[in-house]
Amino acid sequence: MYSSNMIARTLASTISLESDAYDIVMIEGMHQSGKSTLASALFHHLPCVDLCDIHPRNLATTEPKSFFKVYGDHLLIDHIELAPQLLDHIPQDREIKLVLVGNLLPADRQKLLDRENAKIYNLMPISQREYRGAAAEPFAQKPVPVTMSYPQIQLLDTIRNGALPRPTKQMTTHAFYESWLASFFDQVVRGTLRVAKELQFFRYLKALAEANMTELNHYKLSEIA
Repeated sequence: MYSSNMIARTLASTISLESDAYDIVMIEGMHQSGKSTLASALFHHLPCVDLCDIHPRNLATTEPKSFFKVYGDHLLIDHIELAPQLLDHIPQDREIKLVLVGNLLPADRQKLLDRENAKIYNLMPISQREYRGAAAEPFAQKPVPVTMSYPQIQLLDTIRNGALPRPTKQMTTHAFYESWLASFFDQVVRGTLRVAKELQFFRYLKALAEANMTELNHYKLSEIA
């Protein structure tokens, strides 16, 4: 259920049309692209368990067999990447409805793809159409004419500032990305990827940013990082 101050996402209409056909729905996408917000809006009728909370995460990682007995099998699980072992203990003998939010490593993601009753959706950052408030339409339902027009000022602002949703409109671009990077390191680099050499990883990200819009040179990047 969308609140009045939420930006309508095009993917929402597609998920709404298709989700009843699947027992397991996963929403993946770039860090802080709005996955949790979208899932909560579309599946507000399901109880939500956020694995960032220590108690459910502790149960999921130490006693995954008991997790669904405690929390049920009609559930929205946020930050599933923090306890991917839950995928091996999804109930098989009864009707379920699970909505998973997060980003899994390839091997864990494949476990979902191998299930006939699961569907994975990828949420991109907010598009220009969504920013304009254009009516959301399901993907690939009808042809969309290709038009060319001179870029609007808002488009240039978005290119400069990025298309990730801000917590508030007053937040500066510098403050937002400083906060985004800190959250990315805490949840993804440490929590999911478990990178040991964090400083080296940070230097690599910085080298990638500096090489933006240039020809990719892996050898040069490795020297810099």
